[in-house]
Amino acid sequence: MIVDYTSYDAVRAVLGVSSEEIDDDVINLPLYEVMLSEDLLDLSDSIQTDFITVRDIPVGTQTDIEKRFVRVMQTYASYQVASTLLGSVALFAPKDITDSKASVTRVNDPFKTLKEDVLASLVYIRTRLLTAYDAYSPTYAAPTAVTRTFITSTGLAIDPVTNE
Repeated sequence: MIVDYTSYDAVRAVLGVSSEEIDDDVINLPLYEVMLSEDLLDLSDSIQTDFITVRDIPVGTQTDIEKRFVRVMQTYASYQVASTLLGSVALFAPKDITDSKASVTRVNDPFKTLKEDVLASLVYIRTRLLTAYDAYSPTYAAPTAVTRTFITSTGLAIDPVTNE
């Protein structure tokens, strides 16, 4: 379950929404749990079981390395679930929320820059998680980073002004 790794409120905090906009039942849908689980499997076959083991150690007896691993994993899970939710959040997060006296209206596209920010933070915290897990489990071999080059350019063979 998602609550094994993070809280519903933490996911909402990443997105900057309230429980009225995205309730617990939406975040708890199995598809978000599967996406988180598969993402963690990409990192390591054992990271999930190691996390549950360390998380269940009484707080006063955890080492600093174990505490860091738990905190970073919880943060990573919040960002990972939030990034998955971003694909459809604009469809179910209401634009107007009102009660008898107060109302909230969002700008036309409140999630425009949020997606980029969440994904950038997810990449950053993923690196931190891999570092924390490596410190916790020195036998763990972190996956190698893949650098993709999408666009390249080369200079012109001749100068278009002088034709040389």
